[in-house]
Amino acid sequence: MSAYQSFQLSILINGSPPREFQVGPNGDPLFSFLFDIVVEGLSVLFQRASMTGLIRGIKLQNGDSISHLQYANDTLVFTPDSLDSMLFVKRILR
Repeated sequence: MSAYQSFQLSILINGSPPREFQVGPNGDPLFSFLFDIVVEGLSVLFQRASMTGLIRGIKLQNGDSISHLQYANDTLVFTPDSLDSMLFVKRILR
């Protein structure tokens, strides 16, 4: 439980991390803002990969496809069960 109460956070600025700072689950309003920025960036990466055909999501009846779903702090990624697809998802997450 102590791992979730507070932790150190660092943001890369121009490729190098500055000094880490302490964050808690209810304390720092900056934490929610930083989380939103990261999650939005992750969503854009999955959207671009889907549009370029690097990953394929689930096809819907109307012809659209869903590559990923995000809710709160959860992300579900839909991709075929091939090694290439999984490796590309791993590259996005890195």
